[in-house]
Amino acid sequence: MGIRILGGYFKNRELLRKGVKKDFVRPTTAIVRKSIFDSLKDVEGFVVLDLFAGSGILGLEALSRGASKVIFIDKDRYLIENLKENLKKFDLLEKSFIYNTDFEKAVRVLEEKNEKFDLIFVDPPYRLTNIYKPLKLLSEKNILKRDGFVVNLSYIAEDIDVGNFKIFKEKSFGITKILFLKE
Repeated sequence: MGIRILGGYFKNRELLRKGVKKDFVRPTTAIVRKSIFDSLKDVEGFVVLDLFAGSGILGLEALSRGASKVIFIDKDRYLIENLKENLKKFDLLEKSFIYNTDFEKAVRVLEEKNEKFDLIFVDPPYRLTNIYKPLKLLSEKNILKRDGFVVNLSYIAEDIDVGNFKIFKEKSFGITKILFLKE
């Protein structure tokens, strides 16, 4: 069985995985996504940033649940092509924008464009969070709305540098740690 959207308008719809090898990308599991969106409660009207988008499942789940716009960032062109196919399949291209680049460059461009987000998903390849340091970069840039928050996923054993953010909730499932952060 493939990856399915868990809630909202596209509930139970399956994502396409054209040319995506199973071991190449680690889509966020259903139990982790359920926990995240149960904790968030409502994303209706949110502007969302999906960093390290991969399959795009977190952003697609947000769009299915009423987010007004999602910007997807991933540097892998094959994953981006697959994501575009899924956005077309669900007729969500007009609510989406895709940057096929690394997250640092994308975050700088978003700040220059004065983009502001209600919610930012940060889901880098496990065990690379502290190499990339995405939370440190995000805490230095002004792209999170005043009442916005960040959801960071990482390997459970990793000690995450949260920059200037404050952890207001933490959960774990298997090897995944979820941090809910505010400024």
